[in-house]
Amino acid sequence: MRANELESQGVSMTAWAFASLGVRSQPLMDALAEAAIKLHDEFKPQNVANTTWAFATLSIFNEPLVSALVADARRMVQEFDGQEIANTVWAMAQLLVWHGPLFEALAGEAFSKVAECSPQSRSNTMWAFAKISVSVKPLLTAMASAAVSTGLSRHSRQDISSTLWSCAALAMPDTPLVNAITSFARCHLVEFAGSELANMVWAFATLAVHDSSLLESIAIRAALSLAEFEWQSLANIKSVKCLDASTPLNEALPRDAASSHAVAKEALTRIREAEPQGLANTAWACAILASVHKPLLSAIAVTAALALEPRGSANILWAFAILRFKHSPFITKLGTFAVPALREFQPQSLSNTAWALAEMRCLNGRPLLSFIAEEFLRRSPLHFLEGPHSYAVLWAAWVSGMEGLRLLDEVISWESSRSHQ
Repeated sequence: MRANELESQGVSMTAWAFASLGVRSQPLMDALAEAAIKLHDEFKPQNVANTTWAFATLSIFNEPLVSALVADARRMVQEFDGQEIANTVWAMAQLLVWHGPLFEALAGEAFSKVAECSPQSRSNTMWAFAKISVSVKPLLTAMASAAVSTGLSRHSRQDISSTLWSCAALAMPDTPLVNAITSFARCHLVEFAGSELANMVWAFATLAVHDSSLLESIAIRAALSLAEFEWQSLANIKSVKCLDASTPLNEALPRDAASSHAVAKEALTRIREAEPQGLANTAWACAILASVHKPLLSAIAVTAALALEPRGSANILWAFAILRFKHSPFITKLGTFAVPALREFQPQSLSNTAWALAEMRCLNGRPLLSFIAEEFLRRSPLHFLEGPHSYAVLWAAWVSGMEGLRLLDEVISWESSRSHQ
C-alpha cells in the first residue's frame, strides 16, 4: 500500500512504527508527511502526538507538516491526555519549534492533568519546557511535587536525571524535589549511566547544591568507569567549577594535549555516523576541553556542511571560534545556508553566529553579520534589548562596519522613545 492510500490512523501509526524502529527513510517520511497534511483535519489527539513524535525522533523537520500539526493541536488541546501532551511538547522542543500560544495551551492542559501523567510523561514535559526556555512555574511546581509524592523509586534513572536538569535549566530550585533526588542519588549512584551522572553534576552545580560528599561519590563512580561516558558528558563535568582539581574524576579526565588528542582520535572514528546534534555536541566538548584536534574539527566541519541546521551550525561555529580554528569552506557554506533561513534562528543561535564570525575576523562572514543585524532590527526591539544576546550582536555588528552603527542608533532611538512614554 502506498502512503497516499493510508487513512489518518494508518499514516500516524506507520510514522510512529518506523521512528520506534529507528528507520530513517527520507522518501518514506516525505510521503507520509504529504499524506498527513492532506488528512490532518481528520486527526485525533493520538494521531497528532504520534506523528509529531515520530518526525522529531527521526530529526526530520517538515515545515508544512509542523504547521498543520500545530493547528490541529491548538484546535483540540482539551482532548489531549497527559501522554499526548508530553509527546507533543517534547517533539516540538526537539524540533526547536517555537509557538507561544500552543505551548501556553499545552501547559494549561497539562496542569489540569498532572495526576494522570506517568513519571516519564512528567519528565519529558519538564524537559521540553526547559529545552525551549519556557518557565511555566505552576505546571513545573505541580510536576515536581507529583514526582516527590509518587516516590523516586518509581522513576527511571534517566527520568530523575532529566527532571533535575530541567529544574536547573529553568533556575527553579524546587527544594523538596532536589533534596529527594540528592538523597536518592546517594543510595543509587551505581544505577545511573555516565550521561545521567554528568547531567546531575551540572544541575547540582547550577542549583548551588553544595553536597561535597555526594559530588565526591559521583566523581569516584565516574572515575572508575570513564568508558561509559560520552565525550560530551566528560566535557559537561569538566565545565563544572565546583569540583576540586584533586578529585578522582578530575584526575582521570583528559587534561593534557596527549590525552585530549587520544579521546579526539577515538571520536574521529565515529564522526561520520553522527547526527547534526551529535556533531555540535562534539565541537562543544572540544571547546570545553580545549582540544584543538584539527583532523576531528575538519571532519566535523565537512560533515556538518552536508546537513546544516540553525542551532547546531551556530554552536559549531561558536566552538571553532573558541578554539581559533577557522574553516573557510564551512563558513562560506553556513553563509549561503543562513541568509535565507535567519528567521528560523533562535536569538541565542543568532548571537553565537555573530560573535563567532566577529571573533575570528572572517572577512567572508561580514555579509552574514549584516544580515543578522537586519534580522534583529526586524524583530521586536524589546525582545532584542532584554536578551543576554544583545551585547554579543551589537559588538559583532560593530566589527562588521557601518551596520553596527545603524543597529546601535536604532536601539538607542527606540530606548529613548520608550523612556519618554
